[in-house]
Amino acid sequence: MSLLTVLAMLQTSCTSKYIETGYSFGDAGINEANVHGYIPEGRVGEVQVMQLLGSPSIMEDMECRRFYYIQSTYLKKPILHPKLIDRKILEIDFNDQHIVSRVSFYEKRLQPDCKICSDETRIEGNQMKLIQQFARNIGRFNSAPGARNQQ
Repeated sequence: MSLLTVLAMLQTSCTSKYIETGYSFGDAGINEANVHGYIPEGRVGEVQVMQLLGSPSIMEDMECRRFYYIQSTYLKKPILHPKLIDRKILEIDFNDQHIVSRVSFYEKRLQPDCKICSDETRIEGNQMKLIQQFARNIGRFNSAPGARNQQ
């Protein structure tokens, strides 16, 4: 009986699982085919979009008003970092009257694969060694109150 329990624990601990983060497009029934029917351009405002979809993942309002709804799906295997297997992005642009001007739906296959650059920017200046930092801090944090102001 105990061997069976150990085997069951090993089996469940080594299984992979899918993790979904962000907005859930499945709950709203939105996909690439019906997104323009769900959010018609030129007829729906910001308030109606938020009532239909909820709060966006990202709200951009620097250049133009834009909402992003993002859903990511990761595959988590034991010991390894989660791997991105799918990402869906719904981008909604608004005009100056806060009415939808453009709706775009992106999936992972349409997104560019960005590589992280390993270059470093060195910051020049006084780089103290450990001993210098230690010697500089002696007496600095445990002096009597007001003693520093008298010097």
